[in-house]
Amino acid sequence: MFNVFVEQSTIMKVLINTLLVSVPEEFFLVMFTLIVIGEFEYWQEPECKRLINRFDYVRVFLPTVAGALLSNILKSLELNYGFYQFITPIVIYILIVLTNDIFGDANAIKWMLKAFIAFMVGFLFIGVSEFIYAPFIIYGTNLTMAKIQSSLLLYFMTSLPSRFLQYSLLCYLVNKKRSFLKGQHFRNLLSSPVLSVIFFISVLINILFLWFMYKAIVFDRILMSVPQFYQVFITIALVLFPLLNLSGLIWSFYILKSKEVKDKKSASDQLHNLLKELDLYVSDGEFGNIRWKLNKISTDIEEVANNLYGKYEVKK
Repeated sequence: MFNVFVEQSTIMKVLINTLLVSVPEEFFLVMFTLIVIGEFEYWQEPECKRLINRFDYVRVFLPTVAGALLSNILKSLELNYGFYQFITPIVIYILIVLTNDIFGDANAIKWMLKAFIAFMVGFLFIGVSEFIYAPFIIYGTNLTMAKIQSSLLLYFMTSLPSRFLQYSLLCYLVNKKRSFLKGQHFRNLLSSPVLSVIFFISVLINILFLWFMYKAIVFDRILMSVPQFYQVFITIALVLFPLLNLSGLIWSFYILKSKEVKDKKSASDQLHNLLKELDLYVSDGEFGNIRWKLNKISTDIEEVANNLYGKYEVKK
């Protein structure tokens, strides 16, 4: 099996595919994960002029290059499709964890959980971006994925549409970095262990579903005997399936979170109104013997109100 690396042409093919195809893909995955979980908070600083600084090189480029090289080595060894498709992401995620200074931090486990969920979402997006057009190339040209991967030019050219989609998303995240920093969306999601588990399971199921469909349709070409219209219809339906169910799940989380915030605001407003009434009562009433009790109650209610909804301050 390892005799394949004796051939110089094979080594060159691995290196070229690593550089032109795999490095851009793994770079997207690493950057997507780090941006979403808020690892580029320093972008907010006015003196920050670069997106990637020298102290970021290890945590960005080591997982990227190592994962890209490993992926192409496994492909050259002609291993089972599913094997290297799952081994490479696992290695990249481990390297992301190891190259970020989180050990010894009390929130290390939570950070790793956030990073893993963000990583899985990025991995799912890669699969969706490729599945959008890959079946049409396979069935429209009558090529097989093995033939495409054996040609340096074809493999590079067929990867360009997915790279365009991936880097469009990456550019959007960079342009919106001020709102995406600190991982607000994921922080809200991970604030509830139940929601975190539900989202994790949903993303995992969608990844497995998309992987199985991709293998069956793109590699095994099970739709070859199906009319072209149905090929298009089936492909679109399969691409929309993970997008729609995950969007619906996130929207449900958003509605629940909005309701929770609304309930807290309502409770906070009620407490603040009560505070005003108590202040009025203490100021105008002749109740010197219980004044200290009312002040104590007022202080306690103010503390509860601020804890319920921090943005609202009591104005006396």
